[in-house]
Amino acid sequence: KVESASGTCGTSKDDESAYDLVKNQSKNSHETARFLMHKYFTEQELIEHSLTGKTASRSNVSRPPLNQGKVRAILGAMERHCGISTSEAKQKLQNIAKPLRAKLKKN
Repeated sequence: KVESASGTCGTSKDDESAYDLVKNQSKNSHETARFLMHKYFTEQELIEHSLTGKTASRSNVSRPPLNQGKVRAILGAMERHCGISTSEAKQKLQNIAKPLRAKLKKN
């Protein structure tokens, strides 16, 4: 079952629950990515973590990875609902946190 942003996730049941959250929504992949990322993670988690935990190419700072069970559930739901590849879905997810971090830097 899908729980709040602080809840746990990662089983095939969770993958189905993620899909159930979006199956009646627009197939726009950006909207779907944004909806699911904010459903599974808090804004603070999105700012402080990265999708994979790897060091960014532009900085020496590495952020801890987001919960990979939740990330896999979101990727699976996006692939199934939006009909996009895993790499496209990952790119959409990575683009969700960028504006949040930029907004934080401005303040």
